[in-house]
Amino acid sequence: MDKYTGIITDAKFSKLALETSNFPKDLNRWERLLNFLIAASGPIDKTLEKQCYELICSTYDSMLSAFPFLENYHVDYALFEYKLGHVERTRRIFQRALSRFNNRSLLIWVFYLQICNKLDTDNKQLFAKYEVAEQYIGMHYLSCEFWEMYLHQLKSRCRSENRYMIVLRKTLELPIHDFSRFYTRWLQRIDSVRDLSELTLFAPREELAQKLKIEVDYPGRRGPYLRECKKQLKKFTKELYMVVQYQVIEMYTLFESKISTQYYTSPQTLIPSDIIENWLKYLDFTEKLHVDPLTHLNYQRALLPLAHYDAVWIRYARWLIEEKCDLVTAKNVLVQGLQLCNRKTGILNHLYALLVKMNELSLLDGVLKQTEALFDNSVEVLKDFEVFWDYIQYELFLQRSVTQKNSRYGGADDSSNEFIPGKLLGRIKAWLDLGDSRTGQTEILSMLIGLQTKGNTQVIEQVFNYLLKESAAREFYHNSSFFWRYYCLLVFHDLSKSYLERRTSLIESVWSQVPKANKEVVATLHDFCESYIPEEIDTLRGMFGL
Repeated sequence: MDKYTGIITDAKFSKLALETSNFPKDLNRWERLLNFLIAASGPIDKTLEKQCYELICSTYDSMLSAFPFLENYHVDYALFEYKLGHVERTRRIFQRALSRFNNRSLLIWVFYLQICNKLDTDNKQLFAKYEVAEQYIGMHYLSCEFWEMYLHQLKSRCRSENRYMIVLRKTLELPIHDFSRFYTRWLQRIDSVRDLSELTLFAPREELAQKLKIEVDYPGRRGPYLRECKKQLKKFTKELYMVVQYQVIEMYTLFESKISTQYYTSPQTLIPSDIIENWLKYLDFTEKLHVDPLTHLNYQRALLPLAHYDAVWIRYARWLIEEKCDLVTAKNVLVQGLQLCNRKTGILNHLYALLVKMNELSLLDGVLKQTEALFDNSVEVLKDFEVFWDYIQYELFLQRSVTQKNSRYGGADDSSNEFIPGKLLGRIKAWLDLGDSRTGQTEILSMLIGLQTKGNTQVIEQVFNYLLKESAAREFYHNSSFFWRYYCLLVFHDLSKSYLERRTSLIESVWSQVPKANKEVVATLHDFCESYIPEEIDTLRGMFGL
């Protein structure tokens, strides 16, 4: 029996696969399944059976689809392919992984570049990758390993020392952990200078002349002058060291030392509030530095442990919109956050508003459908009124935009479904049907009144009559003063009737159904009558014995 058949007929595999299928958001179950497959299929080399290989790959793909921020498993997947000699697949997996993190994953870049160091013989291509990595993760507080690799490759592959010294100089200005090692090398190189011409390795001629008053073509005695020049360089280096040291100590003391979790955590993991607060303060600090690459990088770092909390996603999107006017990236951040966050209310609210601002109505429609799918096409069963309410409002906005009927009193055909599609009206009724077990009934009835037109008043009135006569919560509405006030407003603003007809409808259709013993409701009717139809005040008092 081959290994693949042995695996799929193994009772342990069946159990692990079933558990993973039943609990797709449980990371531990995915890890147990993957570890079992790798162990049972081993050894992982070119003798691996094709069917076992495909089973492991599909498991990696499914796992990383469910948990896209699992840096270490992206790396494991790529190294798995590398062991099998699949060089191009290894590259593609690393590149796809980097795109998941907006190219700002230090861990993935380091492992990717380690593989490229072995595979790439073309120095130009290799250093192009290092330059891209530098743009995205060069300012990472823990990027020392990356810079060490970069410098090592430059030293071993380049004949000229110029490029090595240019990169080494960059490291001197970065507030990163273990930064002092680069100063040590810089000072050692200064000590080894034997001629004034070598000083151009540390800075261009013009900069040496302007900032340090050093003349590379000094016409006098060059030996004593060189010693003075080296002292000047060392003095400048030590001053820079003090500045960077202060920045590093400040970042470490205030924030970095308090970061206990650097990597992705599963949805079930609760992050202590002090860790969340530390990240938010760190982001405050970073934004005030006004160094955009560092701000982007620290937001991406914060999103790893806090991927399932909406605070960082929303804050990142706001920064992109308010400070950088980058609506496209903000949209992408919110869409990604929507997929990962446990609590989606805030992200949905910001995403809806942003898509309207960008006039991306087709994407708005897609997000609204995704919202429906999140709740099994039963948005009305939500307990969170904010999510439900935003969904309703933006569905209505989308409907109005599509039909180009933006005015309450537009001259277009006044069909009864003008602003309230049947499916949406059904969801509104279903929410209202829940009575006092949900919040937001006042807002919903107010919205219905706000959408009233000459042609849809009867449809809205059907909702009110349903709540009074058929709803499971009819007792709640019978005794709710806000309900009767909105019902009176609905009838009073029915422009398909004359003023006299509306007065008659109020008395015969509305007031006649009001519970006379409910003093609060009667008082509400009295206030309405005084404000809108004072000529009927005596009628009202007669009906309710006031």
